[in-house]
Amino acid sequence: MQDNWDTDDAAGNLNTDFIRNKMKTNKIVKDFETQTGELVDDTRERLSKNSCKILLWYFMDLFFCSLVIGPCVVALWRLVWNFHDLFLDGPVFDRANLTVSNVWAISVGLSGTFLIDVFHHNFSSCSISQTPLRLSVLSKMFSILWGILDITYWKGVWDGINLWIGTEVHVPSTTLVAGMLSLILLRSVRTAICAPVGLCLDDPHHSFACETYLRTSSKSSFVRKGVDGVLSRFTKLGAILFWHGIWSLSSILTEEYWGWSNDQSAWFSVGIGGATVFFLFICQFGLLQLKKGLVLNFLFVIFNLLGVISTVSR
Repeated sequence: MQDNWDTDDAAGNLNTDFIRNKMKTNKIVKDFETQTGELVDDTRERLSKNSCKILLWYFMDLFFCSLVIGPCVVALWRLVWNFHDLFLDGPVFDRANLTVSNVWAISVGLSGTFLIDVFHHNFSSCSISQTPLRLSVLSKMFSILWGILDITYWKGVWDGINLWIGTEVHVPSTTLVAGMLSLILLRSVRTAICAPVGLCLDDPHHSFACETYLRTSSKSSFVRKGVDGVLSRFTKLGAILFWHGIWSLSSILTEEYWGWSNDQSAWFSVGIGGATVFFLFICQFGLLQLKKGLVLNFLFVIFNLLGVISTVSR
C-alpha cells in the first residue's frame, strides 16, 4: 500500500510540474503575442503541448546568445572602434589633436543614423521588387552599414567626453545619472540593452526595418519623420551616456580603488554580467505572473536597468 501511495505522490508531483511548466509557457506565449501580435490557434496549441521542450530550448537559447552571438557583436564593435583608433586618430587626423577625429566621428555617425531613421521606409519600399538573393545581400549590407555608423556615433561621443570633460570619477557619475534619467523619462531604457541580453534577429519580412522613437511609417509626414529621427538620436545619446557611466565607474572602482589588474577587472565584469543575465532570466517568469499596475511598471524599469548593467558588464 505504501508503494502505491509513493507512486501516486510521484505521479501527482510530475503532473503538478507539468501544469506549472505549461502555465509558464502560456505566460511566455502571451507576452510574445503582446510584443509581436497574436499567433494562430494551431501554433498556440502546439506550444502549449510542448511546454517542457519550449522551456528547455529557451534555456539553451540563453547560453547560445551569451556564448556565441554576444561575443560576435562585441567583436564587430571592437573592429570598428579600433579602426578609428588606429587609422582615424593617427594617419588620417592629427593624433595630437583628437578633437577633429571625435567631431568627425560624431558628425558622420549622427548624420548617418539620422538619415537611416528618416529614410529606412524608402529602402523597404524598394526591396519589394528585389529577388530573394539580392534582397538578402542588400539587407545584410544595410545592417552592417547601420552598425558601423552607430558605432562611429558612440565612439565620437564616448571619446569626446573623455577628452573634453575628463575621466575623473565625477564625470562617469554624471553621465550615468544623466543617461539613466533620460531613458527612464523617455520610457526607453531597453534602448541601452544590447547583446547578449537584447538581440535583433534578421527578419525576411522586415529586412530594412528600423525601430524609432515615434515608430513612424511610410505614410507619416516628412516633418514627423524628421522629429522622430531627432528624438531617436537623442534617446541613443542617453544610452551612450548610461553605458559610459557604468563602464567607466566599473573600471575606476576595480582598477583605481581596489588596485586590480586589467585582466582581473575584466573577469569581474564578466562574472557580474553573467550572474545578472541568469538572475534576470529566472526573474522574468515571476514577473509574468503579476498583474499590470504601478508595481509591475516599477519592477519592469528595475528589470531593464539591471539588463543594461549585465550587458555593459559582459
